[in-house]
Amino acid sequence: MVTKVDIQGVPTELRESAYQYISNEIRPNSALNLTLYNIFNNQKRKVIKPKRIRQVGEPPHILDSSLVDLSALQIQRFLQTKGYFKAHVSPQIETNKKKTHIHFLVEKDTLFRVGNIETEFDNRHIELIYHTEVEPFSKVKTNEPYDMDRLVALREALYMSARDKGYYDYLRQHMRVAIDTTKTRYFADLKIQVSSSDDTLRVYKINDVRLVIHTQDQLVGSNIPADTIGEVLFTDYTNQYKAKPLMRYMFLKKGENYSLANENISYDRLYETNGFRNVRINYEKVDSSRLNVTYELIPRALMSNQIEGEYTFSSGMRGFNVGNTFSHRNIFGGSELLELKVRYGLLFDSALGRIAVSENL
Repeated sequence: MVTKVDIQGVPTELRESAYQYISNEIRPNSALNLTLYNIFNNQKRKVIKPKRIRQVGEPPHILDSSLVDLSALQIQRFLQTKGYFKAHVSPQIETNKKKTHIHFLVEKDTLFRVGNIETEFDNRHIELIYHTEVEPFSKVKTNEPYDMDRLVALREALYMSARDKGYYDYLRQHMRVAIDTTKTRYFADLKIQVSSSDDTLRVYKINDVRLVIHTQDQLVGSNIPADTIGEVLFTDYTNQYKAKPLMRYMFLKKGENYSLANENISYDRLYETNGFRNVRINYEKVDSSRLNVTYELIPRALMSNQIEGEYTFSSGMRGFNVGNTFSHRNIFGGSELLELKVRYGLLFDSALGRIAVSENL
């Protein structure tokens, strides 16, 4: 049984992260979980049939050499993403009286730093976005320690910026980074390539905007014609909502450029009303530069009632409180939330021999 695992030779700031790459099945058991497992599976027979094992706590973690080797490889790959390209991890196993101690010995060598950074773009507009909005705030800079997470953050920042500028077809996969560690000792030269030509990547504008509110089971007997409210085509299969209050939370508007930021804030605001259990924003391409947007909302139950109680004991006084919360999630037709809370309590003072009653609305 594995009773101890440690990693030696890892920088202090990376030790906790490196430990997460050790397989759970060869980490020491939690003392409580192992005790519970032994209590509920303690039998006089030496062999317990698998069907009779009770799933309480966790079984003892037994040494598995294949998982040890796999964990060593995972730790080594993690260190390489942090700039230790020549790191090597070798496991050592010590066993005494059926208890095992696993050591992961790390030879990390010297940390690599970022060398020359070269960029190559097929699209001049994306290149402009990169140099003006992404590169100045990037942590990927010459002479800084190499870190794969920083490259991932760079790719994500360009993705967000390009989509916010209306480039609906831009994907994270458009950016690739080539790494060369052979030119300069302990330096990694980077070549950032973004392949998205001017012909295939264009700014999209929002064409038609549609708001559809489905029933909770999404079963609609017949199609309901859409009403035009301002610049929004509105269809309500529940016949319980008004369009204008909900339009305040729809930030993708007709005539404006597509924006990922506006998409995300629309999701956030519509969910924050707490009136809908599902929100979807779908897109349909009209041509090479226009998108139709459809907001599809599935409401929660219109009304709910929650009852809760608690027992109190303080300074010799005993009692209980009962609370009732009534919620209406569409009181005015715009997914407004109305909550009424009532609390009723009894408190008995044994010293005085009387009962105190409290009510709150």
